[in-house]
Amino acid sequence: MIMNAPVATYRLQFNASFKFSDALEIVDYLKALGVSHVYSSPIFKSRQGSLHGYDGVDPNAISPDLGSLNEFESLIDELKARGMGWVQDIAPNHLAYSPENQMLMDVLELREGSRYFKFFDIDWDHPSESLRGKLLAPFLGESIEDCLRNDRINLVYKNGFKIKYFQWEFPVSVDSYKEILESASSLLGPLCKEGPELLKFKQILGEIHSYSARDLRDCLIVTSGRSTVLLDLLNKVARKINADRALLLRLIEGQNFRLSFWKAATREINYRRFFDINDLICLRIEDMEVFEQIHALLLRLLDGGKIDGIRVDHVDGLKDPDEYLHRIRAKAPGAYIVVEKILMPEEDLPDKWPVQGTTGYDFLNYLNRLFVDPSNEPEFNRIYSNFSGVADEFPEVLRRSKQAVVERLFSGDLDNLSRLFLNALNKRGHGREIQFAKLREALFTLLTSFTAYRSYLSKESKDLGSRTSLREALARSARSRPELSSEIDAIEKLLNEIESSEEALGCFMRLQQLTGPAMAKGLEDTALYLFNRLISLNEVGGDPSLFGISADTFHSFMETRSRRWPLSMNATSTHDTKRGEDVRARLNVLSEIPLEWRLRLGKWSSLNIGKRRILRDRSVPERNEEYYIYQTLIGALPFEPHPAEFVERMKNHMTKALREAKTNSSWLEPDEEHEGAVRSFIMEILDPSCGNEFLREFLPFQRKIAYYGMFNSLSQALIKITSPGVPDFYQGSELWDLNLVDPDNRRPIDFERRRELLDAVMRAADSPSRLGELLSGFEDGRIKLYEIHKALESRERRSRLFLEGDYTPVSVRGAYRDHIAAFCRRYRDDWSITVVPRLLSRLIRAGERPLGSRVWEDTCIILPKGAREYWTDCLSNNEFSVEKDGENYILQIGNLFNQLPVALLLSR
Repeated sequence: MIMNAPVATYRLQFNASFKFSDALEIVDYLKALGVSHVYSSPIFKSRQGSLHGYDGVDPNAISPDLGSLNEFESLIDELKARGMGWVQDIAPNHLAYSPENQMLMDVLELREGSRYFKFFDIDWDHPSESLRGKLLAPFLGESIEDCLRNDRINLVYKNGFKIKYFQWEFPVSVDSYKEILESASSLLGPLCKEGPELLKFKQILGEIHSYSARDLRDCLIVTSGRSTVLLDLLNKVARKINADRALLLRLIEGQNFRLSFWKAATREINYRRFFDINDLICLRIEDMEVFEQIHALLLRLLDGGKIDGIRVDHVDGLKDPDEYLHRIRAKAPGAYIVVEKILMPEEDLPDKWPVQGTTGYDFLNYLNRLFVDPSNEPEFNRIYSNFSGVADEFPEVLRRSKQAVVERLFSGDLDNLSRLFLNALNKRGHGREIQFAKLREALFTLLTSFTAYRSYLSKESKDLGSRTSLREALARSARSRPELSSEIDAIEKLLNEIESSEEALGCFMRLQQLTGPAMAKGLEDTALYLFNRLISLNEVGGDPSLFGISADTFHSFMETRSRRWPLSMNATSTHDTKRGEDVRARLNVLSEIPLEWRLRLGKWSSLNIGKRRILRDRSVPERNEEYYIYQTLIGALPFEPHPAEFVERMKNHMTKALREAKTNSSWLEPDEEHEGAVRSFIMEILDPSCGNEFLREFLPFQRKIAYYGMFNSLSQALIKITSPGVPDFYQGSELWDLNLVDPDNRRPIDFERRRELLDAVMRAADSPSRLGELLSGFEDGRIKLYEIHKALESRERRSRLFLEGDYTPVSVRGAYRDHIAAFCRRYRDDWSITVVPRLLSRLIRAGERPLGSRVWEDTCIILPKGAREYWTDCLSNNEFSVEKDGENYILQIGNLFNQLPVALLLSR
């Protein structure tokens, strides 16, 4: 077992509003809750004011927004003093394309003269003449001509000459210094003769061609730092050049970067981005020198015992994830390592990766579907299709979404890939009859036909599964585009030669780095906002075409996970999830009551018909958007009334949802009129005035769903804590997590309130009579906090049982067996049994409690062979002994669910 395997992790999002000093204040709270490891967002130096830390600028410094290295180490020392640890999120795939990224700025200034020249994934030999030898800089809000006309681009002198555009300051190439100084010789000629520095500099100007560009630049910076006279003159030089637009344009065109309108990067680009984000530039982390430099501070912290584990962000973006992970493992043999890897249903993590597992999206989606009623899928299909008018099934929505994003967002990347393949085909003798345009279409079809995020071919691994998945995608491409059969055959011939040709392998290794962004943007950031049948299923790593599952299907998944990845993370909410865990728990209830859902939808839509706007002969919001809005309101409406704040959150969320859907608005081309009409609709339907008939109809139903959703939440939290894997808690989710997608889920957390509530529930733990109070006052979240605390307390006391114990499904029989999920864990003579309810709307009315034999009748669990006779429920402190029933030993659900509607039984 990994020496530093966490018992439970707690994700903290650090930024300028939540620093190391703030985390220090909650160490005692996290320890009392039952957390063993802080699971931290990136802490290395990122852009000033970063809200998330994934836009790093210096991986070998701690972000000053968060505190100093000493403050970080003090926080670690406090954790260690309490027996706690630290898991660090790292982003080895990219850094920020920013003036704050001094390594990249050094490259722009010195090109091959920079020690960092090969650090970034840049094609300096791009076939476009305007990009050859230059790095595209797609950050202008308009054309460069308009920027110059409006005086938005200027030469400035700030410890060296720079091209300035708003906050962007690009260093001028050292080779341009002679040109700049010569063009302004009349200003610099009569330099003041006072001071040896100025005399020396005047001498250099007189012999300018005998000095190297770098020496000239260095002398200029040193001298201007000592002489205000020279500094004033250099500012005059800059102003003189700025006054001559032709001269300024010629200077800009001579740089190692090419300024362009920001949308140009979708059509032509010569660097690899993180997805389609222009200001995140990818690294060549596969190069050993780059690897060592980028990870230097991380490895020191690992060696020094400050960090116990690593979360590797976007592992699919790396050129060779297998090689990278083996390098990290060699440097940190005892570390707990997980990867952010999105596994499609039925996909598994590569066996050879030396990691403990994933960050938990696979677990999240199986667990979530356990609370969706599979029997009602046909009716839900009809309801959605009839209301929204969306007739396409999800695979078709996804296919079209991928096509749209590849063409809109990755057109330049696809061009680059096509040229790479065409060159390889020509050299291998397969490309004589191949035209670039048709090969591009074939690769476009292949990208949009690939059903996983990526394959894993590499120099060390010609993985059969990866080749099979690529061939299957090629076959799908050939069926859908028979006119491209020659080009698809040529690609397959190249695939057959990857073992004998490094060039062929290189093509597919580059292809693999584009399939992931195409899938992520097509699925997560488009299709999941278009196919809205039941949006609790629209989650990262999920497949909305799959409805609910049985307990047996969930058990099958967990048994495999227990054998292969017993220390993988169990997540239910993360910083990237589309909805908080309790939003999904509520929405899943809708799957149980399709008839009522259909009737409510019709009623609400009729009441709100006058609140829609007519734009360009269309009613806004459109029906699919309206369907999405009602679900979001049901899932996210807080228990406590905060109407103004919630309305603002909903408006912001819908703006993002509309742009992600890319149907009536988008990030590239926002339709502010359409967005404004949707925001107005939200404001009107949520108007708390007494004349709002919609709210009068809506709120009682929403409260009913929230009530049943509360039981789903308790069930999923207990399963997460006691299943094979490491339970992870996103910050604040120990109370009701009703967040929406980021940035909504990055709002500040009231830890003081949580501390007070935890103190209260810890007192309740010794007073069984108070459990009923927690359940009756469920709106404040104490019941969830209590369950988490008690289960984590047991997990910590019996850590070997939960970290290493076997997983065995527990049979259920009786009238309501389909409404119970139960499993046991066993490590040697230590046992636990988890028992939770599901799909409760058929058993109890809203407001009733699913407790006692009156509800559960003869429903019971049948204990596995060899199980213990005596048990204690660590949640209620009740003790139980098994009953003999023929050949079986049983426990009645009505007895187990006496005070609480969940049970965690521990053997005595």
